[in-house]
Amino acid sequence: MSRPLVYIAHPLGRGPDREENRKRASRWVAWAAEQGVAPVAPWITLSGEWSEDRREEGLEIDLAVVERCDELWAVGPRISPGMSLEVAHARFRHIPVRDLTKCDEAHAAMWVRQFVRARKTSTTPSELEIRDLADVIR
Repeated sequence: MSRPLVYIAHPLGRGPDREENRKRASRWVAWAAEQGVAPVAPWITLSGEWSEDRREEGLEIDLAVVERCDELWAVGPRISPGMSLEVAHARFRHIPVRDLTKCDEAHAAMWVRQFVRARKTSTTPSELEIRDLADVIR
C-alpha cells in the first residue's frame, strides 16, 4: 500500500519553548503515521542539531521537501511565521494544505480518515465534507 507523503508543519520558535515544540511536533508526526500517511518533518531533526543562525538554510531545505509532498498539514496551536512560508510555498506549487491547528486529535483523526479513504478510492473529500468537519470542530 502506498502512503501519501505529507509534510508536517508545526511552530518551532526560539527560546525556552523550542524543545517542547519539537517534542509536540514529534508526537504529531507519530500521530500522522498512525493515520496511514508517510509524514515528513526534517526541521525537527535539523533544529535539534543546528543553531538558530542556520534557520534560513533549514527553511530552504523544508521548502524543497514540501515540493515533493502530496499534502502539507499545519498542526499545533497556531500558524507561525515559518509555517506561513511553508504553507504559501505549498499553495504556490498547488499542493493541498490542511489546516489542523484548530483541531483536537479526535477531530483531526476524523478528517484524516476521510482523506486516507478518499486516496484509496482516487477521490478527494468534497468541499462540503471539509466544511462539515470544520463546523464540528468549531
